[in-house]
Amino acid sequence: MEASLVVSRFWNPRASAGQQLGLALASPSVPACRNGVRAFSSFRGQQLSRRPLKHVLSNKTERLPVGVARSHSHHHHPTPTPGVPPTGAEDGAFLDDMSRFVYKKISAALQPYLPKDIDYLDWLPEGIHSKLHNSEAAAILVLREFFHFGLFYFVFIRVDGFCKWLHWLYNINVRKGKNLTDEAYQTSNFNVMTGPLRLLVVVWAGTRLLSVCAPLLRIKLGVGMIAKTRETAIVVALTWFCFKWKQKYVEHLTTVYKLDAPRIIAFDKVVSLLMYFVALSCIGEVNGFALRSLLAVGGFSGVALGLAAKEIVSNFFGGALLFITRPFVIGERIKAGNTAGYVQDIGFLQTKILSTERVPMIVPNQSFINQVITNYSRANNKLLDAAFPIRIQDIFHVDRITQRVASYLKANPDVDTSKSTPVCYLKSVHEGGVQIAMTCIVRPTGGSEFYRVQQVILMRVAEIIVSEGASLGASGQWAPDIPPWAMCPEPTPGLLDDTPVT
Repeated sequence: MEASLVVSRFWNPRASAGQQLGLALASPSVPACRNGVRAFSSFRGQQLSRRPLKHVLSNKTERLPVGVARSHSHHHHPTPTPGVPPTGAEDGAFLDDMSRFVYKKISAALQPYLPKDIDYLDWLPEGIHSKLHNSEAAAILVLREFFHFGLFYFVFIRVDGFCKWLHWLYNINVRKGKNLTDEAYQTSNFNVMTGPLRLLVVVWAGTRLLSVCAPLLRIKLGVGMIAKTRETAIVVALTWFCFKWKQKYVEHLTTVYKLDAPRIIAFDKVVSLLMYFVALSCIGEVNGFALRSLLAVGGFSGVALGLAAKEIVSNFFGGALLFITRPFVIGERIKAGNTAGYVQDIGFLQTKILSTERVPMIVPNQSFINQVITNYSRANNKLLDAAFPIRIQDIFHVDRITQRVASYLKANPDVDTSKSTPVCYLKSVHEGGVQIAMTCIVRPTGGSEFYRVQQVILMRVAEIIVSEGASLGASGQWAPDIPPWAMCPEPTPGLLDDTPVT
């Protein structure tokens, strides 16, 4: 069967690929002239072929596919299709020529191995199948779109390799003949580019498919919808890349500067909010939203909103003040008013604290502004102050006791003598007994280690008091059991005989 393809005014080289395909499939296939333009037969049986058009067209359109006239040909003066955005005709001609070249090369390579009557388009629906056989331009257009998506797929799978090549090119001076490891690439900033680049490829391919299929499915696209979608995808991809790069950089900073990790995390949260605002503003501008008028209205309504949300604003600025001044960070033990415990998290509005009873507490940030905050975790040492009561009759042993206790404290490695000198002295004398006090600064500041050191020091001081012949406790009120190795020279009544203590 010989089909005739008509070079007519219905074909608009400035139309999109989907509109060209829809017009091609909807055109009648008759070997007659239409609109005063000669018909030319170019399709025989089931094989696409191209005949010389020198006797039909001028030399300017010599390389045109049969049935397609270019915009600069004097044989064809296309009228713009209403609602079709103008596109580059030369780009479409280049893709047409490339598609025809690829089609011919594939056909020539496979012809010895395939039957002569093979139908390459047999997998298509019958209506589209028959019309494609009657229109070489439509067949070339379909092949061109397959070439497009093949190129998109190739770019998609090679994104990671392209980023690795950029990483190699960036570190070419550092390499010095050595191969870069995959671990170095995974930790580099070039690795974070793969996701955003693949997103752009998918969006470009999807919008291309939408522009092709929309006219066939009679879907009306809004003015500039494809362009707006692609511009929005660019903004999203850039924002995605910035967030991934920022996350990797923050992880590096928190690893290097561990003491400043809470401040870095706080600054990261503020930067994230700014990035979200900038991204939403760009997306709004791309899609035609009047953000300037919204900001103007927001300026008047901001005052009323600020008064209504006074507590929220106070908590927010209280959290910002905590981030800037850093009176405490996560993991430290603090006391602020009636609140005491370990800091678990510092948010923009509230702070989570785990009390000493292991009960979680949520504290508004504004409550820390006017409170005296005690940070136990930042103390390098801690004061140990204790008093030992002895009998009034043992007052003459006090001099030897205080000298021995002071010497012991100075020689103890857990006592910090660089800040202050440990002392032991007679604190008070009253009719009930005598009090010996001691004061020193110990190095352990908290937890079980401090209590262990405190216990060792107090027990050793008690041993010194007993070994010097004094008895712990006020006379007539309480007397301890003295061990045999520290027996007092003067026995306590009631301990060495059966006489009860009254």
